[in-house]
Amino acid sequence: MREGNCSFQNHILLSFNLNAFALGCSIGGLGILSIFRHPIQNQPAVRIFKLILVIVILVITTTVVSIWLYLGGLRPELSGSMRMPAMTSGADVYFDPYGIPHIYAENAADAYRILGFVHAQDRLFQMDLLRRVGGGRLSEFFGEDVVEVDMLFHTLGIPVYAAQSAGEFDSAPESLRENVTAYLQGVNHFVETGFTPIEYTLARLPKETFDVQDMYQIAGYMAFSFALGLRTEPVVEYITTILGSEYLRDLASHHEDGMPLAPSGREDADLPVLSVSLREKLDNLAMPLFVGSNNWAVSGSKTASGKPILANDTHIQYSQPSTWYEAHLEYPGASLYGNFLAGIPFALVGHNQHIAWGLTMFENDDTDFYFETFHPDDSTLVQSKDSLWVPVSIRKIDIAVKNGDTIHFEVTETPRGPLVQSFFSPEGEQAVSLYWTYTKKPNLLPEAFFNLNQAAKIDEARDAVAKIHAPGLNIAYADTDNNIALWSAALLIERPPHVNSKRILDGASGKDDPIGFYPFSANPQVENPASGVVYSANSQHDTTEAGVIHPGYYTAPNRMMAIRNWLESDKTWSKEDMMPMITDHVSVEDQKLAKHLYSLLLESDASQELKDFFAPLSFWSGSHSTVSSEPVLYYPVIYYLLEKTFLDYLGHEHFETFLSTHLMKRTIYKLYYLDESPWFVEALTNEHRNLQDMVVLAFTAAKEQLEQQYPNGNTDAWGDVHTLTHPHPMGVRWPLDKLFNVGPFGISGTNESIDQQGFRYTNSGLYPAKHGPQMRILIDLGDIHNSLSVNPTGQSGNIFSPHYSDQAELFATHQFRPQLTHRDSVLKHSHHHLRVSP
Repeated sequence: MREGNCSFQNHILLSFNLNAFALGCSIGGLGILSIFRHPIQNQPAVRIFKLILVIVILVITTTVVSIWLYLGGLRPELSGSMRMPAMTSGADVYFDPYGIPHIYAENAADAYRILGFVHAQDRLFQMDLLRRVGGGRLSEFFGEDVVEVDMLFHTLGIPVYAAQSAGEFDSAPESLRENVTAYLQGVNHFVETGFTPIEYTLARLPKETFDVQDMYQIAGYMAFSFALGLRTEPVVEYITTILGSEYLRDLASHHEDGMPLAPSGREDADLPVLSVSLREKLDNLAMPLFVGSNNWAVSGSKTASGKPILANDTHIQYSQPSTWYEAHLEYPGASLYGNFLAGIPFALVGHNQHIAWGLTMFENDDTDFYFETFHPDDSTLVQSKDSLWVPVSIRKIDIAVKNGDTIHFEVTETPRGPLVQSFFSPEGEQAVSLYWTYTKKPNLLPEAFFNLNQAAKIDEARDAVAKIHAPGLNIAYADTDNNIALWSAALLIERPPHVNSKRILDGASGKDDPIGFYPFSANPQVENPASGVVYSANSQHDTTEAGVIHPGYYTAPNRMMAIRNWLESDKTWSKEDMMPMITDHVSVEDQKLAKHLYSLLLESDASQELKDFFAPLSFWSGSHSTVSSEPVLYYPVIYYLLEKTFLDYLGHEHFETFLSTHLMKRTIYKLYYLDESPWFVEALTNEHRNLQDMVVLAFTAAKEQLEQQYPNGNTDAWGDVHTLTHPHPMGVRWPLDKLFNVGPFGISGTNESIDQQGFRYTNSGLYPAKHGPQMRILIDLGDIHNSLSVNPTGQSGNIFSPHYSDQAELFATHQFRPQLTHRDSVLKHSHHHLRVSP
């Protein structure tokens, strides 16, 4: 129930709308009077026409006013007062110029209740979609088009694991339970008493309250970062089994020559790859898929303030609203400013008075695929270690489909995990199961981040991070005691020495089964290094103290090397100095590769016209600014190199999947420095070709494409073809795309610059950014009240909010805004004040 100023404002709004209605009626009345004063008014036909016209005018006026009243009620509540029965005392929320809530409460539970409410009124539809996709219920919203996605999440066991985790929640620490419950009370207060976001109305969808299981389903969706395993391992299996290990040698797959390979159980070429339809549906969900990230921390010995600086930009699939919701919570003993994921009550990135932390994806390999052998006479048994036959279990699943029949299907679960071959194309004759670390241990992710939010010392932070078992995260850390650290948080699988985890393994013998897990102390980690810097960018870690290089789906080391080059300078850093670093769009490795390839073209017998066409690449700096033209020449060459190298060998589906992997990104910067490779041999005729031959073919094809794209000879700038549109789940079709989507913006950056703006290699000549920074933050522990941040679009997911896209231009043009935490600054810059009472 809202009262006080809020009621007064509603009264003013109602009065304004009634006045508008009266004005409309007056205008309509004037028109009506003028109509009836016409000299031929006595003619019956004319009088009937005039009567109809009057009715039409009144209907239009009433409709306009009704729409005005309706839309006016769909805005987030930012000012006035409201009652929330679950509150134990009064609290205040101040909204800054960008709509970020600053919550001042008398206790933690009330702070989290308000957080739940304001989070829901800005992001309810996003919350709902995340819990539904993690719970295998997306078809209830979008119909049969996404049934395959729901089937995948049910097969992986995320809803079952979320229900199990919710059942164990009662044994969680009391303070954790109290604050999670309070957050959900706030969310549900909005669901039950607040307006219905327009997405529900347009799609004719019901609102539902949230519970603890929904939080764990959202965490399960976050853990789905292992999707790279679904893409990569079947491709590697195909290459090794069908083409041979010599073909794998020239790819940057971390495969070592001479490594014993587990038998595949197949000899034909009908090996599976993640189906194109499912891959496209996952790519086009318009919801945040975690991809990568950058983070680093610099010790106080290298900063102007004398305290550490921490930087973070999380690379996630672009969507609208964007991934992170910012909020500032103050209650006795705590001051927290953080970035929150929809439906998760604790900040995954943020800072308090004592510490700051950021995250990147570890990209460790937390999945293994196994060929399974069923008993020839009993389909309920599979072969396992020591030739024993062990039973499988069956899960019966029902999927409700909007405007369709309920789908019934079964999931077969082996001791290693569920059978997943139905999601491969072609679906193989031999069963394939998936072992996934995420579902093998209790889920302590909420507890880990709750403890991290409360930590004040490095030991407390380390203990919190150690509770994270999946998804794998690199946590960068800094504190006011001048400590910096980087911890790889994950439950890492200990595999038999002979196992290559990129292959599909042998489930029948048991010889490829995991041995166990490494302790957290054996994970990659560093605290207070002599260099005074720590950093991560999703690349391979050094060997740990256990002597293990952990397998994973690491990206090329380009961003990591760029970060290292920046930080190894003798510069005394401020957060302002780091602004051009975190937005650095230069790719040195692409510049080197372009010059190398062009030098091979110059040395070839290719025409002078072809050489002159690509001459700008010879003096390219590697810049990917919006006004650079060289990338427009460079990327068609890379695409055609990949196409002419891999397409005939892999076939269309494997090739398209390969283009979506980090394996492809790493391979580019290895393979195309080799003079000879079996990949260069013409697949159909076995004609010998070397790298120079491939280069001439690629440059020739690229020139033909560019001449068709630019018949006048003037190529676009990078910002013309490399654009960013933030897609909303409701904006997949016209005209709703014009209403919900944000963009397009010409954007700088590339796949492997620090300012990562990821796109797919293509022959279209267009390179729309699909993933990139979902925020940029710079936190100086010596000036923590003046930290800097930016969101890709805006704080709110409500299209009627002024904060739906008010940061989009800032983000696209590399600008920042302050993170206000000092109370005086909050009050000074506050645009709205909401008082919340019991």
